[in-house]
Amino acid sequence: HSLSFTMADSNCFFTIGLPNLVAKAHPLVLYNIIDHYMRRNENSERVIGTLMGVVSDGAVEFRSSFPVPHTEMGDAVAVDIEYHKSLLELHQRVSPKEVIVGWYATGNTLNEKTPLIHNYYTQEANPCVHLLVDTALTNGEMCMEAYVMQPVSLGDHKLGGNFSRIKLDLKTFDAEKIGVDVIARSKPDPRTGQMPDMSDLALLETSVRKLLDLLDVVIDYIDGVV
Repeated sequence: HSLSFTMADSNCFFTIGLPNLVAKAHPLVLYNIIDHYMRRNENSERVIGTLMGVVSDGAVEFRSSFPVPHTEMGDAVAVDIEYHKSLLELHQRVSPKEVIVGWYATGNTLNEKTPLIHNYYTQEANPCVHLLVDTALTNGEMCMEAYVMQPVSLGDHKLGGNFSRIKLDLKTFDAEKIGVDVIARSKPDPRTGQMPDMSDLALLETSVRKLLDLLDVVIDYIDGVV
C-alpha cells in the first residue's frame, strides 16, 4: 500500500533559522543516498528515504538509511509505506538501538511537496530531521543541508509550520575514517588531473595497518583496565 498526499494537506512556510538542535551524518549514510540516486528510475528526478540513528544530548545522529519508493504527479505525492515498514522491521532486527530520526531527499532546494512527506515522518520521529543532498552538484560541489519543521501559531490557532535549517556536521567512526582517508587520497592530482598510483593491494595494506594500530590502542586500554 502507498500513502498519498496533495498540496491541500500542507500549510507550511519556508524560512531559515538556527534552532539549538544539531545533526550529525555518517559517511555511510551519504554513500547510500548517492547510490540510491545513481540507481533511480530514468523518469525520477529525485529519490527519498528513511534516516535511522540515535538522538542524544541535543544532537541527531544519522547512522544509516534505506530507500523508500515514491512517485510524484502534479501536486500529489505517493509514498510506499508498506515497503518502508518492511525495511524498518528488518533494519531494527540488525540494529535495535537505532530509531527513525528523519528522512532524506535529493535536490538543491526545498519545494512545495517537502512538507507533505515531512508531515508523515513527524509521526514516526521526534525530533524529525530532513536531510537535503544536492547529488546533481548544482554549484560544482555536493551541498548538504538539514532542516526541522517548527510550528507556527497565532494565539491558540496553529497556522502550520516553517522549515528551519540546523547545523550539520560529518561524524565518523574510526573504521569509517579509514575509508574516507582512502577516498581522499584517491582524488585526481589538481595539477595533472591524474589519479594517484595506488593499487588495490596498496590501499588494502594502508587500511589494514590503520586497523592494526587501532587494535593496539584497544589492547593497551584493556591491559590497563585489567
